[in-house]
Order: sequence, then structure tokens, then C-alpha cells
Amino acid sequence: MLNCNFLGLRIFIFVSLQLLLSKSFAQVDSSILDRTSTQVFTNGNLEANSNMHVSSDGWIFFSCEIEGKVYRFLFDSGAQISVLNSRIFNDTSTVHALITDLSGNESTSKMVTKSVKFGGFEFQNVSFVVSDLSQIENNSCEKIDGVLGSNALSLLNWKIDPTLTLLSCSFNPYPASSTSSSANIEFTNETLPLVQVNIGKTKFWALLDTGNTTTINLTSEVVSSEKSLRKAHKLYGEGISSIAINGSLNATKSELIFVDEVRIDDILLTNVNAFVTTAKPAIGVKTFINGILILNFTEKKMYFNRQNEISSDYFQSYGFNLCYDTGKGVNFCFLWEDSNAKRAGLSIGDILLSVDDISLTEINEQKFCDLKKQLASSRKIEIEILSKGKIRKLKLEKKPLDSRKQ
Repeated sequence: MLNCNFLGLRIFIFVSLQLLLSKSFAQVDSSILDRTSTQVFTNGNLEANSNMHVSSDGWIFFSCEIEGKVYRFLFDSGAQISVLNSRIFNDTSTVHALITDLSGNESTSKMVTKSVKFGGFEFQNVSFVVSDLSQIENNSCEKIDGVLGSNALSLLNWKIDPTLTLLSCSFNPYPASSTSSSANIEFTNETLPLVQVNIGKTKFWALLDTGNTTTINLTSEVVSSEKSLRKAHKLYGEGISSIAINGSLNATKSELIFVDEVRIDDILLTNVNAFVTTAKPAIGVKTFINGILILNFTEKKMYFNRQNEISSDYFQSYGFNLCYDTGKGVNFCFLWEDSNAKRAGLSIGDILLSVDDISLTEINEQKFCDLKKQLASSRKIEIEILSKGKIRKLKLEKKPLDSRKQ
């Protein structure tokens, strides 16, 4: 669910790359969704293909057309309802919906109905909530015109191929390759896809959420019930953990568990970084970043064909996340315990003044995004910070989040 989790793996790893943006477009009253009946029509083609963009955090973006204009949408199987950015959609509407995100935050949003075109397909009467996504856009450095949720996605079958940067959909289920592993899909609230997860002797249902920028989210109940998780190596952090749909920042204590083996039916995952949250369990998009994912929603089946191993550099981190506040600059809003950043004396709220002698005193949205790219590609940095009224200089080096691998 547009879960821009600052706690998202890549996020933590590359410091400010997406703070724990838990952009959650979660639950709405199902009776509201039933006010319109979404249908899919085609111009005669049984399949549509489009280039997609995969962000540094794993988000899948593609182009859709609404009322003759092309927009950049996020592919979000974990969103029960689709979302339009109020930046470009300011329709007057008397219908409102109460939205509850993964953190339990509630907000009231306008609700509209639109038709959406993708390739030769047209989704008619799609229910959307209209929300201000500027806070999420600023901190993720991604333009998000809208989010296509499961109220539309679940009507077709989808193939996500990062190797070709190609997103495809079809009325007919996609065939699986001989090297693919499979899992069954069940639906809750009519549209949200669930899969059964097995860790050790513990089985539980989890939301299949391509809008969630983490790998796997676990609950404390799952952790406490499974012996292997209770004994697993853990990492703790504190600070801004998410940005809610209404733009509010949520500060919490965070827990990361290093899990040796996870099964989703026949799909085997090893060396998984799992986050413990107060929300329900979820399988995030980073679980499938290294392979081809088929979501045959019409036959309630998914297939995953792993293409390559994830580079070890992907799991490196300076140990902090950054938040950008217009007019106030860049501050350290999240720190992992037992990290180089923490040991160097960094504190939450410290202001970042420069990186490698590049001043940040006149920073704007674009410079913040450039800074994130610089941090993502670097292995060592020298920073200047303002901490408790004093200016300090520090040298930091990326290290594995899992201290056992340092």
C-alpha cells in the first residue's frame, strides 16, 4: 500500500533514500467501494504492455491516461482503493471516505470516480480518493500523480519484468516458466491479495503489497510465537518511521530481524531482512526485486522466477535516514543502534550542513534528491553537522546492517 516505508530496506541502507515513508493507502469502508462497479474493456487486444520505471526503493511506476492526459502512476497491490494526487486532481466532490493507514492514522478524503486507460485496456468507474501526496513526493524524490490500487489491478493478470523494465497485463493468466516457483493468492475485503507465509513452524497470512518498500513486515505476535525469530539476530532503531497518507510524520522505535529462511508456499526466500511493525504482516516489493513476478489474480495464483542474486552492496548502510523540511533544511530523523552513525555521536534532530564539502545551507527539493543519489552511490563520506549548538565534522563509512557480516 503505497507504503513508502522509511524502514524500507533500501531506505535504511542508503541512508536517506526514502526515509521510512510508510505511505499507506490502506483500508476504506467496503460499502463505499461498492457504490460503483469497476469494469475492464479492451479495444480488441487481449494483452497490453508498457515500459515501467523501478525506483531506487523498488516502487513500480507506469503511465496511465485519464481524460486524455497521461499521468505517472504507482502499481500498488496493497492499496484497497486507488489514489489521485490533489496536486493535479482537484475535482469538487460531495462524497468523502474515511481512510485508515497501516499505522492506524485516520483522515477524511474526497472520493471521485474516473476511467483509466492502460494500453488497449480501459478501467471504467474506478473509485479514487484524492489526497495531498506532496510530503511523500518530497521525501521519496518521486513524482506520484496517482496510485492504481487493487480495486482495479485485481481485475486482470499482470507480469512484472524488471530485466526488460516491462509491465504487462492480460485477460488471460500468464504461463509460468519451468524455473518459476508458485504461491496461492486469497482475497480479503474483496480486492486485497493475501499469501500464506511460513517461518519455521509458524504460518500466517500476509498482504501482498507492491506499494510497500520493505521486504517483509512481521508483527510482534508472529515473532513471539516462533522460536527461530525469538532467537534471530536483531537490530533496533529510533526516529521517524513513516509518513502517513495525510502527510504526518510518525516517530517510533523500530526493529529489524534477520531471518534465515521464509517460504511463501513453494517460493523460498533466504537471508531476509524483516521489519517488526504494529500493522498487519505484509510482503513488500523488495522481496521480488531480483526476478520476474507474475500475478494471475483471475486464477488466484502468483509465480516468481528469480533472475539473479541481490548484490551485497544493497545491504550496506551509513546507519541513518534524512528528512527534508522546506525552509528548515535536512536533519537526521532516524538512527540505527549499533551503527557507525550512532557510535560517531549523531543524534536525532542534528542538522546536516555539508557532505564532502558540498554545502547544504541553501538546499531545495532538487538538491535534496541529488544528495540522496550521492549517498546511495558513495561508500565513504565526510559530513559537517550542527549538534546541540556546536558544529562538528565526522567521517562515516557504510557497513552491513547485519553486524555479523561486518
